[in-house]
Amino acid sequence: MTADEPASSAGSGAGSGGQPRLEPGAESGAESGAASGAESGAASGAASGAESGDAFRARIRDARMAGLFDHWLALAAARAAARRERPGAPAPPRRADLDPMRFPAALPFVWLVDYEPSASRFVYRLAGDHVRETLGRPVKGRALAEVIVDQTGSARAYERFLETLRRPAALLVTGEVYQAANAPYYGQRLVLPLCGGEGDEPSAILGVTIPEIQGPTGANALPVEHLFTPLTTLLR
Repeated sequence: MTADEPASSAGSGAGSGGQPRLEPGAESGAESGAASGAESGAASGAASGAESGDAFRARIRDARMAGLFDHWLALAAARAAARRERPGAPAPPRRADLDPMRFPAALPFVWLVDYEPSASRFVYRLAGDHVRETLGRPVKGRALAEVIVDQTGSARAYERFLETLRRPAALLVTGEVYQAANAPYYGQRLVLPLCGGEGDEPSAILGVTIPEIQGPTGANALPVEHLFTPLTTLLR
């Protein structure tokens, strides 16, 4: 999968009425809801989450998202085995090693961002058909702060993305994923680190966001859960 390659395939999730805006784990929404695992990850760096790759996968509700995670984890395991004699923590998969044909059903929901450390920003490189239709505008080439216009939400998403790269770790968000004019969409978002080049430094994020229901608001809003799990744990 290249940076300029469109991510598209048959299939869709919740509709796009009301022009929802991107909410990375309800960054500006139901933040007061229950959080487990890595809700404290971006803020404090606390290493908590699932106890293994199987336990993390069991929390993924959608088969399309699970298929993408399986491919990513298999690449990570193969890379860890190939560099077993090298010191240091395992490195995430390389972006060039991703095979979109291994997760075709997830492609409409996939998005990819690169981290530009010199500018301290994340930039969207591609977004699947469902992501673009839901947001109602293209995101390719746009910085995170341009896609998530709420400053507080953008800052929280930036910290969580950065934490995903620094650990490296996988992040599973369960709860509000898009905010529409009339009611939020609830579902799951999976955030996975990638190495953009030949080195071992994580510099990109592969994400997939799958809304499931359009649900309650205000006092009846569903809780949000953030589950960070380090790559070393996922490989157990």
